[in-house]
Amino acid sequence: MKTRFEIIGDVDLVRIEGHVDAGATGPLCDLLAARARYGRRKLIVELGEDVRIVRPGVRGLVVASKLMRTAGGQFAVVAGPELGGWLHRVSFAHLLPVHQSRAAALAALGETAWRIAIQDPGRASNRPAAPARLLPRVVNHSH
Repeated sequence: MKTRFEIIGDVDLVRIEGHVDAGATGPLCDLLAARARYGRRKLIVELGEDVRIVRPGVRGLVVASKLMRTAGGQFAVVAGPELGGWLHRVSFAHLLPVHQSRAAALAALGETAWRIAIQDPGRASNRPAAPARLLPRVVNHSH
């Protein structure tokens, strides 16, 4: 898993690339929770076109969303239609507001971010996120 930070107005954007497996979930949670601890109140997690995510990784996003909301903040995910549809089907839709573009997520998080999206479309528009590939849960039977 690779991450990249970007600040757009009053919004922190974390772009995630690569494989988000069970081993990456802890570092992902720590990384996203740090944004809330540092007083940032608006966070977008953008899943890149090559993202592959397993259920523990999704739980990491849910934890980050709950932490941001508990701290009085806002949280959004940018994902392609396949992953967004899967999250909706497994009832994560109420926990993870998913948008298909960066501009839509910025607009959902408020006026300041939306104003930047209008004034500087290059920063706010990205190619629509490609569908993430969901991987089956890996069960370790050796204890």
